[in-house]
Amino acid sequence: MICSASAAAAAASVRSAAARAAGRAAGTAAVGACTTLAQTATCTGPASAAAWRYGSIRSYAAPAAEDDDGDALPLFVPKAALPRLPDVRGIPPRELELHDDRRAHKPQRVLLRAIDLEHRVRFDADGRTQLMSRESPSALQTGSIVLVEYVNSRSKARKQYFAGVLMEIRRKGIMSSIVLRNYVMGTGVEMLFPVYSPMVQRIKVLQPADAELLENNQDDITWIRKKACPGIDYSKIDELVARYRSAEERLEKRQRMQQQMQQDQQQ
Repeated sequence: MICSASAAAAAASVRSAAARAAGRAAGTAAVGACTTLAQTATCTGPASAAAWRYGSIRSYAAPAAEDDDGDALPLFVPKAALPRLPDVRGIPPRELELHDDRRAHKPQRVLLRAIDLEHRVRFDADGRTQLMSRESPSALQTGSIVLVEYVNSRSKARKQYFAGVLMEIRRKGIMSSIVLRNYVMGTGVEMLFPVYSPMVQRIKVLQPADAELLENNQDDITWIRKKACPGIDYSKIDELVARYRSAEERLEKRQRMQQQMQQDQQQ
């Protein structure tokens, strides 16, 4: 009886020690995972839905006060549904800004492409489909400097700006996105923006791509992480953004003055 009790006590002690060790290991792993995630979000841009909180990444001309939120934006309502789905039978996926698909001829794949195209038409409020179309003269080109204006919340719409070199174009229909790269205090920062998201207010090309890149016409130039991008000076991006915003403010002021003059004349 005494030996059995001693053995049971020893076994319990061993199990308790093992549990404590496992707890410490789990805690260490959790801390490491959180640290790694924080570094990824800061250095390489958003990787999840929560990454729209661009707190640690530079935002151009953001309000100084944290509680200085903008006015609420109106509820986003997509365009009315089309009477009939577009007929995409016989059209290769690449012509619809989608990846090549060996099973593109399957009826279910044809239906999915038609639904995707209809969604793009409904969510395109300012001609973004033309930005993603390879055949459009206003199409986005990798290697150009692009400014994206976005908001974190439509209920408290504080405008944020991010500009950088268009490094990658991911053509996935309604889920299409672009990746911009810039440097913040010597650290490379990459930001991913869904093209058709209602949170993205505007996409503006500040400087077209170099002729060398236009000849290649590639959607992925991630090699600029290690090599210099032709025709790009990262130190000039801030100046381009300042010029663009100054021109926008002058235009808005002129429009307000014209509206005021028209109201005065009517009175």
